[in-house]
Amino acid sequence: MPIAQLPGNLRLYYEDDNFTDPWAPAETVILHHGNAKNSQLWYAWVPRLAGEFRVIRLDARGFGKSSIPEPGYAWSLEGFATDLANLMDYLEIEKAHVVGETIGGTIALQFAYQFPQRLHTLTTCTSPYKFRGIPTYLEYHNLVQEKGVEAWVRQTADRRLEPGSDFR
Repeated sequence: MPIAQLPGNLRLYYEDDNFTDPWAPAETVILHHGNAKNSQLWYAWVPRLAGEFRVIRLDARGFGKSSIPEPGYAWSLEGFATDLANLMDYLEIEKAHVVGETIGGTIALQFAYQFPQRLHTLTTCTSPYKFRGIPTYLEYHNLVQEKGVEAWVRQTADRRLEPGSDFR
């Protein structure tokens, strides 16, 4: 299982797919998932991309097979962007094309702000550029605070999981 041991006691899971010609240099595409998802979100993209690019799919901090921070961890876009830069350092990737979906795209925007020299290109998909004042995210925040994560998952899972999936 590919795990990068990164600063901040982070064990970050990632997938590394590269079917390019081994004698030719290949640029890297990094695919960053959104909230309540993981690297498997991008599985169908691998065959389309990995013949031309090295493709890195990660499970962000606290998601999928990556480690969960201790209680009290200061979650932030800056922290997620730094995690991405640290993964690139670990994998010896100088620059990449970064693609992010929903909050993964917002993290990618933060990464572009913090580390512009590390980008070839940036692509975001349905990504809010900030969270203050966005009623949907405030509604989700209130739902989690009042009724817990399970209530939020039950209310929103139909958009992220295969119909009929058991998400217990």
